[in-house]
Amino acid sequence: MFTSNKQFRYWFFSTVLCLFLTTTTKANTIEKCDSLVAAGVEALNKNQYIKSLELLTQARTLAEKNRWHKQSFLAINNIGANYYRLLEYGEALNYYIEAYSIALKELDPKFEMIVLNNIAILYSKEENYEKAKEYFKKAYDIAKQNKDELKVGLYAMNLGNLANEQEDSKLARSYFNEALPLLDKQQNFFVFAQIGVLQCDLNEGKTIKARNEALKLLENSKDLSFYEADISLTTIIAKSYIKDNLLDDASVYTNLLLKKKPNVETKVTAFELLAEINFKKKNFDLAFQFKDSILASKLKLNEIKNNQLYETSKVKFEIQNYQNQIRLNEEKLSNERKMFYSIIAIIIIVVISIVWILRNLSVKHKQKKVIAELGLTVEASIDLSKQNQPGTFTVTVTSVRGESFVLAYTIPLTTLIRDGDRAIAPYLYTDPVGFAPQQTDLTGFGDVTQINIYAGSGFSSVN
Repeated sequence: MFTSNKQFRYWFFSTVLCLFLTTTTKANTIEKCDSLVAAGVEALNKNQYIKSLELLTQARTLAEKNRWHKQSFLAINNIGANYYRLLEYGEALNYYIEAYSIALKELDPKFEMIVLNNIAILYSKEENYEKAKEYFKKAYDIAKQNKDELKVGLYAMNLGNLANEQEDSKLARSYFNEALPLLDKQQNFFVFAQIGVLQCDLNEGKTIKARNEALKLLENSKDLSFYEADISLTTIIAKSYIKDNLLDDASVYTNLLLKKKPNVETKVTAFELLAEINFKKKNFDLAFQFKDSILASKLKLNEIKNNQLYETSKVKFEIQNYQNQIRLNEEKLSNERKMFYSIIAIIIIVVISIVWILRNLSVKHKQKKVIAELGLTVEASIDLSKQNQPGTFTVTVTSVRGESFVLAYTIPLTTLIRDGDRAIAPYLYTDPVGFAPQQTDLTGFGDVTQINIYAGSGFSSVN
């Protein structure tokens, strides 16, 4: 039993170490953080804003705690995208700027490009074209510096669309001409670059060319529902007919817009076109009806925006509540961790004590065995006959073969009387036999001239 003491200690400490390492292993990995971001983006694409923001906030908290800068950037950038979709442009901009700061300090330029492009889109929505151009251009320049052809094509296309918004067809065409060969392997984006060129033609009065090319794209292109490319093409066709005063054809394609069940903004555009068509036809009653429809649609749009603002307020409350819950959970986890460490420390102390006791028992067992085998007896004789004089004690060791030797020591009597056998112990610890006497209380023996201590096999090792 006692010979397996070292094995026991090894087994115990290995077990405790494994338990500790298992408990403290990161439950939260980069992969988990990535999955939270991906789930948040998926919820965003389904217009599940509260769910998306909860997931992205959780990802952000985890990323910031572990200093995972890429994941932190992605979470914050997509939180901004949520607020953009909720029409909270100011809030979206705050998050985009925060993401931009992370990109500048910690990440590669490709991340900087992403957020610059998003900031530019925000400014274009607010019709702040100068700021939009500034940030689109920054993203475009970084993409060029890094020779990222796909991003160069995308950002050139955005710059072209912005130029068309400002009716600068010449500048717009130069950007689209650059973008087209860079996007030829990305069919959806390539179609948008082509639509941009058609808008240039329309702005320049090349109505037939714009219309014919738009009709070809409608007929031959696949998956035009991507970002409502079909609506953009139909709008170009309708406007080209209006410019050529082909009002019946213009009316047909404008009504096609409404049949596609577009969003409210597209409905407003369609009603504006129908009002223009009917004014040109001198159908004033119908034209005013469409004007009323425009007003109703704009009121509907404002109502939607107000609902979105209400939704945003709810989202902000939910996020604040969620962040508070995260804080409480972290405090609880911290307390549980402290308790765990305390329990582990107590277990270690208890086991060390047990191991120490077992070790002493093992040594004592071995010593008894040695004494029994050698048949040794030890006699200590202490002379207390003279007060205030150095006391003398002797130790006689005798073996079974009759061999013996005597060890004599001198110690101050006052020390001996005061400390008793504790005063003798340091001398006997160095005894050649290697034994120490059992504890013997000498208190009250001041009148005794001699004390004999017979320990025999009762000694224990002091190794």
